[in-house]
Amino acid sequence: MHGITSFAVAMCAVLILYLRDPSAPFAWQARLPLEAIAAGTYPGPKYWGATVNFWRSWMDVQDNLSAHLAATEMPLVAYFGELDFNVGPPHVAQLRSWVNAGVVNVRLATYPTLTHAFVHVIDEPPGHTAEFSSVVVDDLVDWAVRSSP
Repeated sequence: MHGITSFAVAMCAVLILYLRDPSAPFAWQARLPLEAIAAGTYPGPKYWGATVNFWRSWMDVQDNLSAHLAATEMPLVAYFGELDFNVGPPHVAQLRSWVNAGVVNVRLATYPTLTHAFVHVIDEPPGHTAEFSSVVVDDLVDWAVRSSP
């Protein structure tokens, strides 16, 4: 359970980093509503199916991400495909800089030939393999076993 929980925390934090990054593809679609939520001017009680309070709490996590990650007592892992057009190199670099500085304790791995969905890009339609990379599965299982109490 620790592995799944920490994986989810890391992925949600990365999602907020992505949504609040104006240079990220499609981020412009989410930026204005998120700015309104942050300013307290969003007109509805929910955005993308989640309450406005949920989004405010995740904005706090993003704004203070290194402190939140450092305060987490369970093992954390973050995996990135280097062919990811959603979570880009600046996000990975930021997390790596915190790891290298000893600010956070996160197992960080990148996979040079994989996408955001951890599949391989190919020339034939639909442009990617259908199978989730077995290397990522093996690494995640290995990490979960070694990190379990």
